[in-house]
Amino acid sequence: AVLELLGVRDVVVALTKVDAVDADWVEFVADEVSGALEGTPFAGAPIVPVSSVTGQGLDELKAVLDDTVSHASRTK
Repeated sequence: AVLELLGVRDVVVALTKVDAVDADWVEFVADEVSGALEGTPFAGAPIVPVSSVTGQGLDELKAVLDDTVSHASRTK
């Protein structure tokens, strides 16, 4: 709700610390986050699993952020 009030139109979800759990748990949590975003302006937002410890997903996160920023529009 706060993001909507601030006029944020595009989001990227970084699902962090994926090195600490197995792949099934990462998939479960990603599905939960996706479900929580349903019915909001952020439904369908990219969810990128990442780990700062192993570096997993960081290149993908950077690419998704670059893509999102390049297509984002500014509100006044």
